[in-house]
Amino acid sequence: MTAAKVSGPASLTWPALQQSAALHSVPAFVWGLSVLVGVSTTIILFTSHFHQIEGDRAAGKQSPLVRLGVERGVGVLSACVIGLYVLIAVMVACNVLPPVVLGSALLFSLGPAKALVDFAEAHRLEPARLALLKRFACVWHIALGISLAFGLTVAHVIG
Repeated sequence: MTAAKVSGPASLTWPALQQSAALHSVPAFVWGLSVLVGVSTTIILFTSHFHQIEGDRAAGKQSPLVRLGVERGVGVLSACVIGLYVLIAVMVACNVLPPVVLGSALLFSLGPAKALVDFAEAHRLEPARLALLKRFACVWHIALGISLAFGLTVAHVIG
């Protein structure tokens, strides 16, 4: 099997890129935080489509929520939000993130996370109301980001 080429000035192969110093010089906690921010951003994008299911279906679009339906979509949303906190706990257990990050995430962002999931569950049969779901997701995303920054700052100061 031949290695895939990565376009760029050096035309590196993927194995060569994986072994490059650039990838290894990024600390594990930066990779971990990137995943957490990416997941919460993806949840914002996911929630922004709940109120468009009928319009998407009528237009023949096969978006994830058209395929899942509202009930399963709310279940996926809940699982992803819970999964993000589990992921933080795993990162703490693996020494990727300091324990204070989990504490600050639970303290500052768990309330907005619960509000997001509760709103989705309470209004899953009201497409017009679900348009507000994206706002709940944005508030949670901001609270999560602030809590991660706060946790890392506290870890740095006390560490």
